[in-house]
Amino acid sequence: EFLQTITFILVIAVLVQFVEMVIKKSSPVLYRALGIYLPLITTNCAVLGVTIINVNENYNFMQSVVSGIGG
Repeated sequence: EFLQTITFILVIAVLVQFVEMVIKKSSPVLYRALGIYLPLITTNCAVLGVTIINVNENYNFMQSVVSGIGG
């Protein structure tokens, strides 16, 4: 299950980066309009992934904090 979560995060990150490159080449105006929002999708996905891992592992508060800092 851990690898499944990591795989989902990586797949989403790769797809977002691919879409960002396509938009940058095909529509520079749209690329500039979206700005920071496309990379934020990847960041939010990573944060959600760490949260899901913490819940699945039944970590207590301190373990979750350490896992979050390390992740």
